[in-house]
Amino acid sequence: MQAIPREQLLTLNLDVASTVATTIGCLPKVMPLRAKIVAEVSGFDLRNLDMLETYAMALMHAQAEFQASTAPAEPIDELSAELTVTRDLLFKDVTALEARNLVEFRATEMSGASGYKNLTKDVLLLCSVLRNNWSKIEGRTAVTLEDLDTAELQAKRLLAAVGTREQSPKGSVQQAEWRQRAFTLFARAHDEVRRIVTYLRWHEDDANTIFPTVFGGRNKQRTERPEPQPIAPPGNGGSIVTPPAPGATPAPTNGSAAIGMPGSSPLEPQK
Repeated sequence: MQAIPREQLLTLNLDVASTVATTIGCLPKVMPLRAKIVAEVSGFDLRNLDMLETYAMALMHAQAEFQASTAPAEPIDELSAELTVTRDLLFKDVTALEARNLVEFRATEMSGASGYKNLTKDVLLLCSVLRNNWSKIEGRTAVTLEDLDTAELQAKRLLAAVGTREQSPKGSVQQAEWRQRAFTLFARAHDEVRRIVTYLRWHEDDANTIFPTVFGGRNKQRTERPEPQPIAPPGNGGSIVTPPAPGATPAPTNGSAAIGMPGSSPLEPQK
């Protein structure tokens, strides 16, 4: 895969799991054609067929590695939602205690801005205010020390998850390119196998049943046969003539046909 030039890499724009499943599921119907390929087709690289299952599994593995490299260790949005609720409850308690002169707190100390890091900063600040004044507020607030422990743990988990995600782009970029290379190798082999199956089963017109393409928009059945090609019959001086369509009446030949024969003029007097 490393030998593929970067400018030749294909864009992955399909569902990997279903693509791999479809391909591997169809291979038992394709492999019986292998002997016919060897006997009748020259120049076909059999590695495209023999290695297609391996290429498919390599693509699946690369997809799993890519997803693992981009998924955060913790569900950031879920942690953020939980911590937002905690921050709002703590803020209400702290402002109520400050109004009764039990704690010293200024709302301006809060970040007041959105963002995961600002959220964790606010929660840790509120926890610190409550802990530092615990001897004065114990029993005068609904907040417990266990609540503060939980809030601080939530804030640290969110901060760690955000840090992990920020450090992952380099790894995810590498995994993305590896996945793209695996897909390119798979797509090339799949396309070659698809072509050879279509060629061998042209008259039966069942290539889509044996080995359907996984690339959308190219599974259309043939509904028309090719137009008949011009032929050069012997003794015609090498000129090209086109056979008439089925059921068509031959055109007149400039009156050269014998009178009374097909192609002669109906106005020509009989002799």
